[in-house]
Amino acid sequence: MRHDARQRFRALVLSGLFWLSFLTTTLGHLPASFGHSSTGHVLAQVDETSPVDAQQQLQQGIFLYSSEQYAEAIAVWEDALAAFIRNDNPIGQALVLNNLSLAHQQLGDWEAAEQTVQQSLSLLLVSEGLIPAAEFHETMGKVLNTQGELFWAQGQTEQALARWKDAVNQYQQAAHTPGVVIAQINQAKALQSLGLNAQATDLLSDLYQALLQVPDQELKSVGLKSLGQALRRIGELTLAQEVLLRGSQLAPSATVKGEILLELGNTEQDLRQQALATGRAAEAKILIEQGLHHYQEAAQLAASPLLSVQARVNRLSLLSEAGLRADAASYWHSMVPALAELPPSRSAVYANLNFARSLICLRQPAESPTSSCPENTSPIEPDVTLGAAPPPLETITHSVTTAVNHSRQIQDTLAESFALGQLGQLYALEDQTAEAIALTEQGLELAENLQIPESSFRLYRQLGQLLNQTGDRQAAIAAYEQAVNALELIRGNLLRINSEVLFSFRENAEPIYREFVDLLLAAEPSEASLRKAIRNIDNLQRTELENFLGCDLSQLIEIGEEAIDPTAAKIYPIILPERLAIILDISGQPLQYYETPVPRVQLEKTLQNLRAYLTEPGLTPEAIAEATKVYQWLIQPLEPHLGNNPQIQTLVFVPDGTLRNIPMGVLYDGETYLLEKGYSIAIAPRLELFRPQKSSQQLSILAGGVEIPQLVEGTAFPPIEGVAAELSEIPNQFLATPPLLNEQFTLENIEERLSTGQLSAIHWKTHGVFSSNPQGTFLVTYRNTIDANTLSQLVQNSRLRRGEPLEFMALSACETAQGDDRAVLGLAGLAVRAGVRSTLSTLWRAEDNANTLLMADFYRFLQQGETKAQALQHAQLNLLEGGYTAPYYWATYVLVGNWL
Repeated sequence: MRHDARQRFRALVLSGLFWLSFLTTTLGHLPASFGHSSTGHVLAQVDETSPVDAQQQLQQGIFLYSSEQYAEAIAVWEDALAAFIRNDNPIGQALVLNNLSLAHQQLGDWEAAEQTVQQSLSLLLVSEGLIPAAEFHETMGKVLNTQGELFWAQGQTEQALARWKDAVNQYQQAAHTPGVVIAQINQAKALQSLGLNAQATDLLSDLYQALLQVPDQELKSVGLKSLGQALRRIGELTLAQEVLLRGSQLAPSATVKGEILLELGNTEQDLRQQALATGRAAEAKILIEQGLHHYQEAAQLAASPLLSVQARVNRLSLLSEAGLRADAASYWHSMVPALAELPPSRSAVYANLNFARSLICLRQPAESPTSSCPENTSPIEPDVTLGAAPPPLETITHSVTTAVNHSRQIQDTLAESFALGQLGQLYALEDQTAEAIALTEQGLELAENLQIPESSFRLYRQLGQLLNQTGDRQAAIAAYEQAVNALELIRGNLLRINSEVLFSFRENAEPIYREFVDLLLAAEPSEASLRKAIRNIDNLQRTELENFLGCDLSQLIEIGEEAIDPTAAKIYPIILPERLAIILDISGQPLQYYETPVPRVQLEKTLQNLRAYLTEPGLTPEAIAEATKVYQWLIQPLEPHLGNNPQIQTLVFVPDGTLRNIPMGVLYDGETYLLEKGYSIAIAPRLELFRPQKSSQQLSILAGGVEIPQLVEGTAFPPIEGVAAELSEIPNQFLATPPLLNEQFTLENIEERLSTGQLSAIHWKTHGVFSSNPQGTFLVTYRNTIDANTLSQLVQNSRLRRGEPLEFMALSACETAQGDDRAVLGLAGLAVRAGVRSTLSTLWRAEDNANTLLMADFYRFLQQGETKAQALQHAQLNLLEGGYTAPYYWATYVLVGNWL
């Protein structure tokens, strides 16, 4: 489930697609079933030599587990274990111990989970000769997979990967195809987490092709569903959609097809969020329609009441988020009876919470949603009114209290903590703040006892909001600090969270950092508060990059003051709801703080207009008017302090939000551009990603590009003039080899040149697009493209041979995706993933002749010993003074990373 109670609430809950294979009590030699809905009944093959009572207890425990009644399942399995011990049945004992570990993991009891899985493993090892080989290997595969899940949940990714590889080996020896599929899917998520994106994708692609060859149609379609879920987990959303569509077409039964369609709807909503974030409104609208259709069909085909409710709850959430309030208002009434009939289970708890959240959002004004409701970014014009009476508070309260009662009935502490938190949120909306705080603290106590930061960070945020409302700013800051600390614990591996709570970054992590910084910067902040604000903005940017890259950046080296260029001033502009906060950091001096009272909506609209005007040379007056506003808000407050520090030569911006898409040199004081004020300018998101240091060696550049028109995968790319002329302007002593031009500019030739390990820089003039979606970031080669993953892998291989990162990468005919306010993140992400110290590129497509002139000047100034930032500044000034006066020509260039 994609939305809130599917969802953001399900921290470290093992997905139903994984556990079922390992609960199956196959004491005979039949293959284990896998991939059925977690709400279905699991049937076991009964070994006639086993005691009936033990088998019945084992089966009863599986039914309770599949009903998400984990505590009751544990009690029944413990009785089954005792019976198997009395009857000296080692395989029965091993299976029960394995299942106990899974149940303890669900409840967050890691010590008991580790103890039981280790007992199961030890028992199997000493009993190997007493158990038929196929049965032994299949059971060993299950236990190793469970142990891998435990390692994964505790953040031990490499150990988890090793166990899952062992599990594949055991399943292969047992000829157990479903187990092989599950263990390989688990391997892929571990590989992705370790930053081995290409290996993860290759493994899943191979698995896709293998599944298509499976003759059993049900096994094939259920396997494709599992694969689709895994692909969604690692962010391969387009491929996930393809796999799930294929699975739905092949599904031999309505039951399996309904499950696949529910997952397909969830995947399409992830794609919708991605499309909205990257400015593709028309595509997002189509995805809304597809998601609504697939949820509707899933509800109709559902084999269980719970699956039907889950599909309908997700559909209601989508209607609400998409701004279709009138449709949502007429839809929710029919769901009340179905929710009331659900027996207690964790999924029933979350369905009630998700339902309540949608109704809460429907009660809020469309133009001013609360922090618990997503801001409307729908491409569909939202309904301003419901078209019906708002949902009654009694209905919402009943749904949330039902969730609380169900969680207590099944002794599910994790679910209860979330239910109490949402009940607190409900009290807060009714201005009963004291009761809201008490309930939130109760939920936090339960979450803290489980030691699961994935659940506690949301509750700490809610507590901070409530305490701030009471006027207790210091207590609110302390609560937010706990929320951020919890985020930091999971930040190192976003993929360790269950796929059902992989957060939409903007809905979960980003608001917490911003709200915390907003509190820190209130009421004349101290030096300590300013440094803490900088640290949190840095962490926000690092988390954004990890969200983009899908890997851990936690091993970065912190940079001390002595490593920072003393002639550089770092400027942190931070966009807050009602003001632009600005922190100025000059080496060896106290931090300076300024703020401009400008609402975020007004600031972002101005920035969007400025970005649009800059891309048209005929709109220079309009661009200057907007650039003047931004200068007054951002630079003018700093002028006195910068004027008192004549040693400053470089302004290093750590831009926030929409500011990243603006070339800072274009900001205008009414007479001159910032570029003309004697400062070179660089962009450096998260400084330890781009260690600022002067290169000790002369550049050794791999040059190349394509100037002829291209048609690649149905997309036409026009000719680029002056490619050969521009490449010829690179000084001969900088060129490692002759440039790769047109037909020579292929992936194979690039890979061959990079494989030598002798290169320290890249200069390519070719079409390309940078996006905050990795799949939307690519460069054009001859009759093909290089995506971000492939380019990163090529450069990383070169780095390994060379022994250090590439110094510099210039991409001179590229652009950032239109409408994507985090597109520069794609540029930074490409540099980080590839291991390049600094990257020079363009925000919009540069005019060919001007581009060639600038690049020639840039390298000439580098030859003369200037830093990269200084060389770019002087090259831009030469364009400006040489007749290219419109910012369109000279302002598009951005230097990201090391400016020295």
